[in-house]
Amino acid sequence: MSACADRPGEKQAAGHAEAGSKIQWVPVGLLLAGDSPRLKGENAQHIRMLANSEVSLPAILVHRETMRVVDGMHRLRATLMKGQETIEVQFFEGSEDEAFIRAIAANTEHGLPLTLADRRAAAARITVSHPRCSDRWIAQITGLASGTVATIRTAGSGHSAVPTADGSPRRQSPRIRRHRCGRLPGRPGSRIRPRVMSVSDCGSARIPF
Repeated sequence: MSACADRPGEKQAAGHAEAGSKIQWVPVGLLLAGDSPRLKGENAQHIRMLANSEVSLPAILVHRETMRVVDGMHRLRATLMKGQETIEVQFFEGSEDEAFIRAIAANTEHGLPLTLADRRAAAARITVSHPRCSDRWIAQITGLASGTVATIRTAGSGHSAVPTADGSPRRQSPRIRRHRCGRLPGRPGSRIRPRVMSVSDCGSARIPF
């Protein structure tokens, strides 16, 4: 992202979905686990609810270059639970850092809300990956107050303050921040094998691969 929007009420999306918002059916075996803003992983109860729903679920968002899921891991889990081998996908064009920001924005706009700790951790990461972006802009992306973002940004000298699961700050070197903030269950980049998931799978905090 070359610039950050800073006008009140404006939330500039990082990167962009494929022109025309074309949706494609993609085999789940081609998809990879990506970064997740959820510190504790997916919610098993929410996955079961989606799997039992007769309503068609929206397409998931996938980073085209890496085939990693940007938004929609609960929907993908539900699809696997139902034994389906394909899922509707909308592709995202942009860098991996932009994909993470898009994931934050998507999860503050719809679906299962991110926790306060999730959003604080995301803000800490964005202040490192996009240091020139204003506190107001990051606040709009994460759903936090700009003052909260400012506190996170200045919490440590030469370090980013990344909250733990209970919301308390944890100091962390910028060199390792990408690998410590908001990982998906399992290894990001791990290929997801199409198989029927059980309820115990959903509660295991691991992606089938």
